[in-house]
Amino acid sequence: MDRTERLLRACRGEPVDRPPVWLMRQAGRYLPEYRRLREGVSFLEMCRDVDRAVEVSLQPLQLVGTEAVIFFSDIFVPILGMGVDLDFAPGPVIAEPIRSEAQVAALRTDDPRESVPYVFEILRRLRGELEAERVPLLGFAGAPFTLAAYLVEGQGSRHFSTLKRMLHREPDVLRALLARLTDLTVSYLNAQVEAGAQAVQLFDTWAGILSGPDYREWVLPAHREIGAKIDRQRAPLILYVNGVPTSSRTCSRAAPTCSRSTGVSISPPQPAWPESAPASRETWIPASSPRRSRRSRSAYGPWRRPRGRHAATS
Repeated sequence: MDRTERLLRACRGEPVDRPPVWLMRQAGRYLPEYRRLREGVSFLEMCRDVDRAVEVSLQPLQLVGTEAVIFFSDIFVPILGMGVDLDFAPGPVIAEPIRSEAQVAALRTDDPRESVPYVFEILRRLRGELEAERVPLLGFAGAPFTLAAYLVEGQGSRHFSTLKRMLHREPDVLRALLARLTDLTVSYLNAQVEAGAQAVQLFDTWAGILSGPDYREWVLPAHREIGAKIDRQRAPLILYVNGVPTSSRTCSRAAPTCSRSTGVSISPPQPAWPESAPASRETWIPASSPRRSRRSRSAYGPWRRPRGRHAATS
């Protein structure tokens, strides 16, 4: 079983010979080669530079030996195409936070193929580099709620109090923003699949700040819509919700996603890997938070979900 078949079968909950392994934050400061390539170049310049982004994406494969390549970029790259003025210091900082209906209406909804074309050139180049070695290529996007959290707050925050005030006092503004971001995410992920991504991951890093009822009202509908509208026949969808704010049963209602990632603080079911094991209905991929951890950690999947009272892990 080659690396591409192993990962895609695992994402679809089908039997595999062993768990595939890849690192969510494969390219980063832990690699001296990455630091040398970043010298004198801003983060956004790295994301726009096709040659550098391709080289950085391939570094973990060459130096660490991971079984999949996730292309080098950031969840905020497609937001640049909406006309939002942002920078990284080191996380995303929004020059004019989105807090009114007029600002939401002014957001552009251009085709990401035209607004951020370099993303798809990076993916095409990587697919060409990886095809001969049968190494799978992963794409990704930020989920609407997490993108909205930064856009409303203006930058990263421990509690996102401005976002929570909007949720309760101006819900229509937040709903309109989430609707625009959902449309963008669908277009962006489908364009990644067209450009060569063989699986795509949706990162909802800040959904864990919500209570269970708020999660179901403000996060789950976008997950469902994205899962229903992207081309999952060509590329499985992996959902990452940091903190898993409610039970796994609630998260699983984001179906039709095939796989779920969880943070390292979440205890997944114990792996069971007999060669004759039947296909699992769920894939569990524990992973580090893309924002909170400086060290890349391995992501393993899938685990067969055990029966009994421990079947649902929150």
